[in-house]
Amino acid sequence: MAAGHSLFDTISDSIAPIHADGYKFVAIGVVVSLVLFLLWPPLAWLAVLVTAWIAYFFRDPARVTPLREGLVIAPGDGRISAIERVRAPVELGLGDAERVRVSIFLSVFDVHINRAPVAGRIVRSIYVPGSFLNAAVDKASEENERRGLVIAGADGVEIAVVQIAGLTAIRMAIELRYEYAVALVVIAALLDGVDGRLARALRAQSKFGAELDSLADFVNFGVAPAVLVFVWGLGGLPRGFGWIVAMVFAIATGLRLARFNTMIDVEKPKWQAAYFTGMPAPAGAITVLLPLYLDGLGLVDVRAWPWLIAVYMVAMAALLVSTIPTFSGKLLGERIAREYVLPAFVGVAALVALLVTYPFGTLTLVTLFYLASIPLSYGRFHQEMQKPVPQAKPGVEAVPLPGEGPAAGDLGAGETKH
Repeated sequence: MAAGHSLFDTISDSIAPIHADGYKFVAIGVVVSLVLFLLWPPLAWLAVLVTAWIAYFFRDPARVTPLREGLVIAPGDGRISAIERVRAPVELGLGDAERVRVSIFLSVFDVHINRAPVAGRIVRSIYVPGSFLNAAVDKASEENERRGLVIAGADGVEIAVVQIAGLTAIRMAIELRYEYAVALVVIAALLDGVDGRLARALRAQSKFGAELDSLADFVNFGVAPAVLVFVWGLGGLPRGFGWIVAMVFAIATGLRLARFNTMIDVEKPKWQAAYFTGMPAPAGAITVLLPLYLDGLGLVDVRAWPWLIAVYMVAMAALLVSTIPTFSGKLLGERIAREYVLPAFVGVAALVALLVTYPFGTLTLVTLFYLASIPLSYGRFHQEMQKPVPQAKPGVEAVPLPGEGPAAGDLGAGETKH
């Protein structure tokens, strides 16, 4: 370590500074966080995370620019989405001749501080108000709000830079990173299994938290998988039919979650805790992505069958809102004998290792296994329903056991406490 360079200097040098334009937004986030700490600390911590994200978004890391002559440097961090010859936008005043256009897409994780691509003099600066179309749409470069600069270099060559605003670029982001999108949905499903237990362990349950959890589940298991499947395989269906199918799945997830919330306080026999009413939302998100898993295996071009994908997606939506009982696994922990605990841990570790090593193959097998278990759970549930209910002896008042509610014979098929 150089003399006079402390550990603090090393840490501070590794942290990207915030651009001046971001100070006011960070300041607003800090003030809101402080106020919320006085009103309700749990919500304040959420505001702290948002504030940290704002600071991260406006980061302005140091860049080392090449100094050779004749270079055009990328004005922003991101992914090159297209290199093509097109006519320049009319407002730039560059004539009708075709020029090479390099399109760079910036996701929300990229540095958004842009720089001049060449050294020179700004000869024109044009602001064009417009729409906020998806940045992935070709006409977004012509119809969206944008700022254009024309820079004249030392050799007289004019370079144009255009910043195009977009409402969202979900389609572009997903098209480039399907594997990451699938991984995030799977991670969300895994975390959904522990968030409630964690809240209870920390004694952080609240009505607000329950509603926020439902909202997060709707986005994670309804909206995200629907958009992912639509962009991946349904976008080519005529008359927007693919988008309608995606909307049906998202709405079905919302209805499934709404039914879950209305049945939380309904008392059921303990044995019914082993069953869900219909397919749970996390399982719906995992199973609806089966076409992507199969395509990832490379055995068949699944996207060549968009109508089949649409039918499968509607079928998964129907399972979400159905009353078909499906295994929940909630009582497994009570039934595992002590001598099987260690093998169970080994099995879970092996499953995780397989997910990391062979993600598409493992997810395909897990999904097919789960779908195959639905008829078994349906038959098992109705067998349990047909068992006689224990009757109290004459003259002895029946005392309901903790967790027991109405007799199983008075319950509708598929009704559970979830």
